[in-house]
Amino acid sequence: MRLPPLAPRDREEYLLGHCRGKAVLHLGCADWPLTRARLRDGSLLHAKLAAVTDRLWGIDASADGIRLMTDAGFPNLVALGRTDELAPTLRRTFDRVVAGEILEHLDDPGSFLAGLRGVCHPGTLLLLTVPNFASLKRLPRLLWGEETVHPDHRAYYSVVTVTRLCAEQGFRRREVFSYWGTRGRFAFLLNPVCRRLPFLQALADGLCFAFSPDVAPEPGR
Repeated sequence: MRLPPLAPRDREEYLLGHCRGKAVLHLGCADWPLTRARLRDGSLLHAKLAAVTDRLWGIDASADGIRLMTDAGFPNLVALGRTDELAPTLRRTFDRVVAGEILEHLDDPGSFLAGLRGVCHPGTLLLLTVPNFASLKRLPRLLWGEETVHPDHRAYYSVVTVTRLCAEQGFRRREVFSYWGTRGRFAFLLNPVCRRLPFLQALADGLCFAFSPDVAPEPGR
């Protein structure tokens, strides 16, 4: 598959822009085990979504994270570890389903995606973000013989693999953008340069996708 042209976006601004004024389901809303720190410093994405959405529900597998968020005053939160339980539990559909930086943590991403169809209507957008397998910033460590990976990550993803995985569960890709992460001591120096160079976008830190559930699931390949 030939890669589509990629343009850089700010990851959070991309998600917030799509969710503004919409009914939104936010998966992984607690960002456990960083919930307490995120609440304290104001960096919790769910709090930023709450400021722009019309209706917002949050789901997380961590009961402790959900408890902290409930205590902080957030409504419509459910501790749930399986997406096939979403439809019978929530009994509603959403305009946007946000799953940021989740796929790479999952042992069975196909089942995760299949369970989301029950909370989608024909106009829903599924918003996914993932780290990019081809991240340029990973290269120096690899050349040095090191691989730095989050201890809970199970897989790397690319434009092709995310598109294929979602297509097999009945989601069609509508758009994809690159994003450059802000962590790391040199990010503030490198990112402005990297964002300006079109040929580097396939080597960005991560990818932002929007999918719609308007095709029948494709058979596995």
